[in-house]
Amino acid sequence: MPHRTMVLATHPFVKKIASAARRHCGVGTGAKIIVATSGGADSVALLRALAVLAPRRRWDLKLTVGHIHHHLRDTDGAAEKDAVFVDQLAEELGLDYQRRDLDLQQPDEQNNLEARARMQRYQALSDIAVQTRAKFVATGHHGDDLLETMLMKFLRGSSVRGLRAMSWDRYLQEDIRLIRPMLGVDHQAALQFVSTLGQTWREDLTNNDRHQHRARLRHEVMPVLRQIRPNAAGKALALSQHARSMTQLLDASVSEAYDQIVIKDTTAAITIDRCKAQQLVHVVLCELLRLLLVKIGARVDSLSQRAVEPILTAIMDRKGRQREFHLDRNVHVLVSKDACLMRRNLK
Repeated sequence: MPHRTMVLATHPFVKKIASAARRHCGVGTGAKIIVATSGGADSVALLRALAVLAPRRRWDLKLTVGHIHHHLRDTDGAAEKDAVFVDQLAEELGLDYQRRDLDLQQPDEQNNLEARARMQRYQALSDIAVQTRAKFVATGHHGDDLLETMLMKFLRGSSVRGLRAMSWDRYLQEDIRLIRPMLGVDHQAALQFVSTLGQTWREDLTNNDRHQHRARLRHEVMPVLRQIRPNAAGKALALSQHARSMTQLLDASVSEAYDQIVIKDTTAAITIDRCKAQQLVHVVLCELLRLLLVKIGARVDSLSQRAVEPILTAIMDRKGRQREFHLDRNVHVLVSKDACLMRRNLK
């Protein structure tokens, strides 16, 4: 067994995970990590790689396997079988297993099902981290996921902010960080690693539903991109990091613009000076407008360039007549001669 562990520690996949965890995710010796494990090949590959590193002296990681049951696709018992599979894998590796069950059946006007599932999943993983006193939650998002997310946001008309897509790490709450040590590898690398181990995994057949845009991208567009540019995922990571740096510069300008043009800012309404807004660089005004609209209650996924651009045009032109805009059912925007009023719709 020690020899096997030593060999696996030198596997290219494990070495990349180790490097990313240390350099980009800030994982130090003795860290406690919740490894989010769905049972799919990617999360299983991450779990097995971290399990290789865990007992080594320079790592001494304390791992907990976290599995979230969404109760969305269990008519055939597949999701429950996923949970059982992950439980058994954790037992085989000698690791603690924590399961959480979500209730996503209640309708919610503010978020679509996918967004609610994501929010509740991360909250459940954070709860496990609090319970186990872990400082990190690790997910199996990889370079292909990053590229897919960037393409999805591009198709929705996202700004440069959307091109950031995923980061190596971010805070889920004050002292718990979400980390993605697989961003520097692709799905194929994960498959090759688990195959080397003889490790099985679970397949989520909903990932093959080509009625979903992401599934079509994954199965029809991504293979072509990899043919044109084999390292497409790596290029996406570099672009994402560049977009992150650009966004930091943009945020500084947006903060300054806020002080210049916002006249009134309450929980119910925000008013900006139209004349002063017209002096701003277009991209700065666009980002500030998005920020204010979200603050007043607009859904992030409703703020595509197509939705925001008519409001920007109304602010920037010289017409004095009053114009109204409605963003989903939450926010009403009124552009008048001297001001732009953003108001939360009362229910």
